Amino acid sequence: RDSFSYFGLTSPVDGGRHRFEVEGNFGDLNFVNLLADFRRYLFVKPVTLAFRAMHYGRYGTDSENSRLTPLFLGNETMVRGYTVNSFGGRQCGTDSQGGACSEFDRLLGSKVALGNVEFRLPLLGTERFGLMEASFLPTEFALFLDGGVAWTDEESPDLTLSTDDTGRIPVFSAGASLRFNVLGRLVAEVYWARAFQRTKNNQLG
Repeated sequence: RDSFSYFGLTSPVDGGRHRFEVEGNFGDLNFVNLLADFRRYLFVKPVTLAFRAMHYGRYGTDSENSRLTPLFLGNETMVRGYTVNSFGGRQCGTDSQGGACSEFDRLLGSKVALGNVEFRLPLLGTERFGLMEASFLPTEFALFLDGGVAWTDEESPDLTLSTDDTGRIPVFSAGASLRFNVLGRLVAEVYWARAFQRTKNNQLG
């Protein structure tokens, strides 16, 4: 793990960081967790361009054992616009039957890969980080593009760019968000996302 980033009032604004981890689990279940996470922040005052690429996966004999919770690509820290509670019968593809939802199921797997790009603009803050001074509630506006794919040992990813295919294709979303630094202790985020690979396209979070 290595970090050479500089944090602003709501998020990193310059530098970068990377993290590589290998963790083993041996006993009842035998598998290895592999994480590779690379981030880069380019600061051109007052904006920051943020880039991220990540892979997280389970490998080994029991990496897909039913006792393990599958990895979920729709987590809000991964690909926004696909959260678990946003799916229902009306948000599933026409080929989904018997309670299954192919648009949701393809977000589950033992391995995920994803990338994010953000354009960040500090709206409220200090003279150094902010278009307007309001240090009591630093606020950052961001435009983002998220994308990723999940897969299993039995179902390989299909790197087809499509908006109506319900297979294990990459899913993408784009949108805007606001981040707030609350009392200098908590960074909260609200966002609007347009999800391109699902029946219900728009989501608030």
